[in-house]
Amino acid sequence: FDSITRAKNAGILFVAAAGNSSANMDRNPQYPAGYDIDNIISVAAVDAAGQLANFSNYGRSVDIAAPGVNILSTTPGGLKSWSGTSMACPHVSGVAALLYSQDMSQNYTQIKERLLAGARPYASI
Repeated sequence: FDSITRAKNAGILFVAAAGNSSANMDRNPQYPAGYDIDNIISVAAVDAAGQLANFSNYGRSVDIAAPGVNILSTTPGGLKSWSGTSMACPHVSGVAALLYSQDMSQNYTQIKERLLAGARPYASI
């Protein structure tokens, strides 16, 4: 909590995996994604069809979803396919970085708002 608050005070957006417990984050928050700090963007995972991954946490407190099922990743052992909300976070972080690179005067609130405005609404998340 303290580190994320320090990041907020430094103007940094914090992208957090929502978690992989199939839990409603509104009822059973998991941390750090469950902290109520406005510089956090909580990320769920969706599959290739755009459906919420069966393991992904969800709820109104989850901000956005990104691909997180069978994501090909470079590992010390070579390429492997992994799944999880942690695999979805780099997609969101990458888009945030691209948005920031377009106009470096934007603050984390503006970047978060642009990310959320560009996302497709998803009733079940």
